[in-house]
Amino acid sequence: MGYIYCQSDDVLTLELVIKELSKSFPGTKATGEYFENRIALEEELASKVGMPLDAAPIESTRDAARRLGPQPCFIIPLSDSLSLSGRLKESFFSLSAERDFTNSEVQPLVDCLETMGLKVSVCGGDARVPFEDALENFKSFLVSQGWSSDLLWLTRERVTGHKRTVWIFRPEELESCSPSREFYREILKSKSSIRIDALGKVGQRTLAYVHNWGANSRMLNFGVPTEETRLVLVGSRVWWWVVKTWSYVLGHPPFLKFFDITPAFSQSC
Repeated sequence: MGYIYCQSDDVLTLELVIKELSKSFPGTKATGEYFENRIALEEELASKVGMPLDAAPIESTRDAARRLGPQPCFIIPLSDSLSLSGRLKESFFSLSAERDFTNSEVQPLVDCLETMGLKVSVCGGDARVPFEDALENFKSFLVSQGWSSDLLWLTRERVTGHKRTVWIFRPEELESCSPSREFYREILKSKSSIRIDALGKVGQRTLAYVHNWGANSRMLNFGVPTEETRLVLVGSRVWWWVVKTWSYVLGHPPFLKFFDITPAFSQSC
């Protein structure tokens, strides 16, 4: 997936952008609103796997829609084999394609955009930055949401749950980001999108996890829950065994059934 970023000195309207681009690329047209389209897709995917429509990732998208406001979308057909999807926000819009493209393929579009007086930047096809950069961006995101950037890192063998209650085994021991970093780097070898999400708060710290989102779109997104998750902290190994067995019998919540999060590593619990 490739990207083109466009910045104007003035506020742009969807009608103006489509009118100007249609002169060189007939067939350019509006395709709805970004968050409406994304929420509909996430709800469709959730329904297919039995995940509730108020699951944390979907609620996070709804929260972003409320905070960021409408972002109308459009599509530009460059050729029979390449179209770019656009998303407009005031004086800025981004364009992306479902496949990587060469500079020569998009040069006619770049020329057109520059003729419109836009500042244009053509970027590579992978939005997933290295883990160290993603970590810094995630911390900044947490601070912007009023969450602590002091992190604990969840791994699959340390969590169990039922419905909206989640039990965590000795979260104070989860200071190392190494398992999450290695999991993140493994995902980078594929085309899968990645999420880094906050699950909840443990004291003054944020409990986070890496999620292999799938979808083959090589995106990177962050999220925080819009509703507080009930975290129950467990310190006893005997009680942990009881809780894990009980939740297994009653059934895990969708978060644990369907999310591919940082797996167990050598310190099994």
